[in-house]
Amino acid sequence: NCDTCVEGNTNLDACESFLYNVPFHVGANLISFYALPLDNTLSNMLISNDNDFLYAISGLTNSSINLGNNMWEGSLTEISKTEGYWFKTINAMTLDIPDVWDTNDSIEYNLSFGSNLVSLPTNLSFSIEDIIPDDLELYFEAIIGESLIAVRLEDGSWIGSLSMLQGGKGYYFILNESIDFIYNINRGSSKVSEQNNFSAEYTQSSQQAFYILDNDLLNLNLGDVVYAFNNDVIVGKRIVNSRWIDVPIMGYDETLRTSGYCNENDFPTFKVKKQSGEIVNLYGNVSSFKSQDISFVELSLNEEINLLPSSTNI
Repeated sequence: NCDTCVEGNTNLDACESFLYNVPFHVGANLISFYALPLDNTLSNMLISNDNDFLYAISGLTNSSINLGNNMWEGSLTEISKTEGYWFKTINAMTLDIPDVWDTNDSIEYNLSFGSNLVSLPTNLSFSIEDIIPDDLELYFEAIIGESLIAVRLEDGSWIGSLSMLQGGKGYYFILNESIDFIYNINRGSSKVSEQNNFSAEYTQSSQQAFYILDNDLLNLNLGDVVYAFNNDVIVGKRIVNSRWIDVPIMGYDETLRTSGYCNENDFPTFKVKKQSGEIVNLYGNVSSFKSQDISFVELSLNEEINLLPSSTNI
């Protein structure tokens, strides 16, 4: 996996394998693998899923479902070291994969215009500015994680809740041009902090969009919480901690736990829970839900203020 020859006359000892533990929360988990066994088929890698908690896996263009007794059917038959995946589970669990080896952290990715679902081939975490080569940043429009997003503005700055890319997670790279890409993984600049985006108030869905609010228009206090609803069902939330409030909106992904979440052409609504406990509505016209959409939305605390246009998509 590391593409380095060992033994023979190389004076290098054979690499030792190890046990890879992958934790999952309930719902959809956006992950990738920085280490793989020699046999990377689903039937081998998921052998510890003996309780059948894992019931579906999907990549960007393929998927498989668990028929029971850890028997998988579909176009997704093996795990790639370059791709990210949605793993869906009915219960919190840890997947144990024995006899794995680290992958090469200098993998070249052939990325296409639009959406790419990719891996991060390291067990470390890096800031976006450190890990994306400077000469390639201009091709990025956004990076999407699990309920997290970073959007690159025209001036080259990044905004959003996603500031670190974490080994073992999967990410959507949204590009404005096809490129060949290699992560700038400098182990000296790795970070130990991790971003926790888990919320017990909604289930993570594999169908998600982001609505980005400008707090310069709302003047909310740091620590206030913006909630998104589809009718009376909570489908997302974000704590206010900067000017830009990127609220993740969950969509229905044909699972029971996402029943009532947004379908395409549904219009989410927004409320704010102030630190005092007061609940206030946000007003304005927003674009309809579409998975993977990113919308800049202008909302107001005053129902009589008409903000047009109220949203733009990228």
